[in-house]
Amino acid sequence: MPAWRARERLRDILDGDEGISFSLIPAWISRVEEADTMGTYIELKVSNNRFEAIFVMLGSIRATLSTLRPFYALDGTHTRSRYNLTLLIAVGIDAEDRILPLAFALVPVENEVWWSWFCKNLVEAFERDLLPSYVIISDRDKGLLNAVESELPGASHAMCCQHIAENIHKRFGKEYKAPFWAIARAQSQSAFDTAVQALQRDAPQVEEYISSIGYENLAFTRFPRPRFGHDTSNIVESTNSAWREIRELPPLQLLNGIYQWCLTTWYQRL
Repeated sequence: MPAWRARERLRDILDGDEGISFSLIPAWISRVEEADTMGTYIELKVSNNRFEAIFVMLGSIRATLSTLRPFYALDGTHTRSRYNLTLLIAVGIDAEDRILPLAFALVPVENEVWWSWFCKNLVEAFERDLLPSYVIISDRDKGLLNAVESELPGASHAMCCQHIAENIHKRFGKEYKAPFWAIARAQSQSAFDTAVQALQRDAPQVEEYISSIGYENLAFTRFPRPRFGHDTSNIVESTNSAWREIRELPPLQLLNGIYQWCLTTWYQRL
């Protein structure tokens, strides 16, 4: 406990009082908007003069949205500050297959209400006409599934096959991961049918579980739109990993840390 208290006192010295920092977020927004010449989209949600949530898409990425592939990954992760907020992230890929963080939000918790709020702002930031048809890939979080269906009706929602494979491992054993990948990554209809029939014969309960998710949501041969070789949400997981140290910071410093990271690491290459 003495070591923990010493660390917390040091963090207060370096980062300032975390509770007070929420009141400085509007000033941070003004600074970002003043520095931006391409139209950063920020939505701040306040309730009873108290911070509730913030959504950010930087102008440097908004200016190039039409050049990105219509394939976006969504995910949420915990921050590690005292207030235990959740960071929601949207990530895309450009024509050279480079990963680009598109938008991020700090919200109280990951659930359907806040995913719906995030998706609604994502559409507004895209200016709708840039989203005629596209793919969203994510895990199978129930709140996210419903939010995508209600707020992103033009999207084809792909399920992350890595998450499904891990669920199969936990439920039925790791020996069924390989048959699942044979189904998910079959390159022809005949190969897909053969893999499904083999699993129906050898482990019908596993095949029933996969089919309940919907082959049209995961298999290359059945998915209605191009996924550009991606069948996992690893592009957003890698962003989460890159921001690991930033997620340790208080909310104000976290927002600014992501802003600076984006400007210096990725967006200067656009």
